[in-house]
Amino acid sequence: AARLQRDPLAPVLNEKQIDGLAQRRRAVLQHVDAMVARFGRFPHRNAVLGRKSTAAELRAIAAGNHW
Repeated sequence: AARLQRDPLAPVLNEKQIDGLAQRRRAVLQHVDAMVARFGRFPHRNAVLGRKSTAAELRAIAAGNHW
């Protein structure tokens, strides 16, 4: 209950929804950290930014490691 009082989204979301969003946020941050640690950039953005993808980046994207 105290968490609902602190959270600015509490008026529109219940505690279960807030927890779900927090879990999703952690998962996204883990993905971001892993991609940057592995490639030093976000390979799924290479085409948009005019960069050439490496073979490893293409394999990672093909395996579903993108947004």
